[in-house]
Amino acid sequence: MGKIKEIFRIWLFKYWYLLLLCLTLSYGVFYFLKNEKHERIFICKMQGSTFMLSTLAMNEYMEPLTQCLSEKDYYNAERIIGVKKEILEKVKTILYECQNIIEETNIRYEYRITITASDTLGFYLLEDALIKRICKHVLVQENYQNKLKKFEKDKLVIETDINRIDSIISTVKNTQTEYYETLMQRKVDLKLQLSKSEGKFNENYTHRKIYDFSNGTTVIDRSEDGEKVSLMKWILIFIIFDFILIFIIDKKLRQLFIS
Repeated sequence: MGKIKEIFRIWLFKYWYLLLLCLTLSYGVFYFLKNEKHERIFICKMQGSTFMLSTLAMNEYMEPLTQCLSEKDYYNAERIIGVKKEILEKVKTILYECQNIIEETNIRYEYRITITASDTLGFYLLEDALIKRICKHVLVQENYQNKLKKFEKDKLVIETDINRIDSIISTVKNTQTEYYETLMQRKVDLKLQLSKSEGKFNENYTHRKIYDFSNGTTVIDRSEDGEKVSLMKWILIFIIFDFILIFIIDKKLRQLFIS
C-alpha cells in the first residue's frame, strides 16, 4: 500500500505541472478537432423519375464512379462524371436505389441518390452531371425512343381526327343544331384525350426531378454525448502519456515498479 501511495505522490504531486500541461493539451487538441471543417456532415438527397432504369442497371452504370470515389481516384472520377476534382473530394459516400411505380398501365422508375459530404459547395454541378449520366443510360435512351415513336403515332391519329372534325365543322352552316354540338363535344373530348396522353408521357417516360440537393440536404453535427466521449478519450490519452513521460524521467518511480 505504501508503494502505491509513493507512486501517486511522485506522479501527481512531484510532477503536478506536467499533469496540468497534459490536461491542457488534451483540451486544446479536443477543441481544435471539434472546430475542424470535417466536423459537420452533410447528407444530400436527390430524387427523380425516369423510364426503364432498374436498380441492377443503375448499379452497373454507376459502379465505376462509386468505385473511383471509394478509392479516392479523383482523376478517373472526374473523367467519368465530368465534375472537377475539388468537388468530388468532398464526397464521402454515394448510395443510390431504384423502384418501379406502377400506375394503371404505365410504369415509371424513380431513383434516389444519397451523398454524405464534408461540404456542398458546387454540388449543383454534381447534381446536373448525375442526372445527365442517368439519362444517357442505354436502356433509358432505347426505351424512351420506342415510347416516343408510339406516342407520336397515337398523337398523330388524334390530331388527324381533330383536323377532320374541324373540316366538317367548317361546312356546317347552322350552329344551333344538335349535330353541330355533337361535333364540338367530340373535338373537346379529343383535345382532352391528347392533353392527358401528353401528360402521362411526360410523367412516365421523360426525366422528372422530384427534389434536388438544394431542398434535400440535412446537416448533422456531433452530438453532446459524442463530444463528451471524445473529450474523455483525449484526457485519458494525455494522462497515460504523462505517466509514461514521468516514468522515463524519474529514476525513483522506475525503481518502485521494479522492486
